Amino acid sequence: MGFETQSTVSHYLNGKAPLNTDAALKFSVLLRVKPEELRPDLADLMNYVRSSGTYDDNFEGGGWRMVSRQQADLLNLFDILPESEKEKLIDRLKGQNELYKEAFQNMLAAQKRLKNQ
Repeated sequence: MGFETQSTVSHYLNGKAPLNTDAALKFSVLLRVKPEELRPDLADLMNYVRSSGTYDDNFEGGGWRMVSRQQADLLNLFDILPESEKEKLIDRLKGQNELYKEAFQNMLAAQKRLKNQ
């Protein structure tokens, strides 16, 4: 989730700890709202950041997806690979994904045939 402990989150939610910029950004990602909706005083800063580069307010877009610890481990391992190996790995994973899709479609078709008999 991006916070050290559950008690940290509890302190923010109960008002025991002020909602700093870092926490506001983390909560905004989790709640899928703009940071200035949590802290209106961040509006000028966020407008500056958005005008400084590309901004995607589609929360399904890049930069908004939370990853699990397992996914983060995979990304860290991927980052240290040479570019040529990255491409090979992506191709292998795409191929494997296609095999799974095909197997699933075959299972559905077989199930449908059994129901129709």
